[in-house]
Amino acid sequence: MMDPENTNQASADLNAQDTPTHGTKNKGIGPTPKTYSSLKVPPEDHSDPSALKKARATVAYWTGKTPRSFHMVGALAILLILFVVYMPNLEDAASSEISDTPYSLDQPYDETVSESVESSRKTTAVIHMGPHKTGSSTVQVMSESYMNELKEDGYHIPCDWVQDIWDGQTFYNEQGMVEFATCFVNPKNQARITGPCVFEMLLAGAEMGAEGKDMFVSAETFDVSDDDGLKALSAYLKIFDETIVVVFYRRYFDWLASVDNQQRKTRKLKDSEDVWDKSIVSFIEDLYSRDEIKDKHTYNLVGRVEKHFDNLELVNMHNEKDNNEELFCEVMPHADHTCEALKSNEEEIYYNPRVELIYGDLAYNAMKKGLIEIENDQQLDATSSAVQEYQEETLGLTKYDFPLICLSPEVEEWLLDTSLMIEETLVPEFFKTSLGEEALRASFAEHAKTDLCKLDVEEAFSDDLWVDFFTTLE
Repeated sequence: MMDPENTNQASADLNAQDTPTHGTKNKGIGPTPKTYSSLKVPPEDHSDPSALKKARATVAYWTGKTPRSFHMVGALAILLILFVVYMPNLEDAASSEISDTPYSLDQPYDETVSESVESSRKTTAVIHMGPHKTGSSTVQVMSESYMNELKEDGYHIPCDWVQDIWDGQTFYNEQGMVEFATCFVNPKNQARITGPCVFEMLLAGAEMGAEGKDMFVSAETFDVSDDDGLKALSAYLKIFDETIVVVFYRRYFDWLASVDNQQRKTRKLKDSEDVWDKSIVSFIEDLYSRDEIKDKHTYNLVGRVEKHFDNLELVNMHNEKDNNEELFCEVMPHADHTCEALKSNEEEIYYNPRVELIYGDLAYNAMKKGLIEIENDQQLDATSSAVQEYQEETLGLTKYDFPLICLSPEVEEWLLDTSLMIEETLVPEFFKTSLGEEALRASFAEHAKTDLCKLDVEEAFSDDLWVDFFTTLE
């Protein structure tokens, strides 16, 4: 059921700046926040000790108004944490200035807030953080498909809570979870620009915990959260009794090929030649020149997450399990109805598959050489499809039968060593098995001759077969 090519393309900019090693601490964002000790809390009204009135009174005291939808103590918890710890000061909220002063949690979280709400069992927040290109979009599509089963198991998703409980705005499931996650992303990051934080999502999550419900969020956008964002997320989630962070692991070399495909498959005819000249080879050579592990990979994400969360579940995409079943049936507590529905559904669910870029490369370069006239993206797509059909159906060949340029021996050795190091670090016991190091080396040897190579354009057009194909193509 798992397609490793899945991702939410719009949720984050895969070209955002990366850092070379995991656990690197980034600078904070926003003006210096107030500490908990400086909070203004309204006097207690002992005539009505209800959590509802306390939440309403506190919000009204801070903002000068009583929000209609803040009807549980969760609103108080979220305001205590987010306005003070991570958001800019209230009086500076309209300012667009961003400083480099890091945030700090100077005071412990006040757990008496959540203690006022009785629950029959421990509440759980399951936060699936991706990262990109590890099947996250499939998880999000499945969580929407099995929304009713999740509710039966006690789990809610922020956008579903906004719609069902508050009768509020309708959000597409995947969009809603992204707009929850970006609340914990640096405002300067492209992910937050393209998917702005929706504060109602945070209030919904806090209310779930206050009412004894469980929360499930899946958003690969978390892979761009820095230390400050993850610290704020950890504080926010304290309204739940238990937090489980889930991160999927995909081998580094295979993941890089998928990231490159995701970045380049949206190319347009009007893009510059520099864009069209990019390839998986140049992508990896750039990382090699900086001796850098791309920041969004599981290796670096795990390093950041471990600083702020005690319960991290790593889902290994190479363990011969159905990783979706592993998530919903093994990792998520008491998700019995969801698990049963997932196992009984034989329909394959996948999302956002890869695009075979090599056919577009050949078509674009044929145009540049004057062999064919292409005026728009529709014609480019049609020409690429014609190339693919001719190569695979007429000639009976594959994309790998084109002349290719692959990685240099030095770069290939570096990428293999890096991939081995990452797997041994993340899953040391698995690495010792036949599915580990041995399988990794075999898979890498195959990738090094195929998916980690680019089209040799000049060699391809030295064959009259392709010259004749394009000049006669209508």
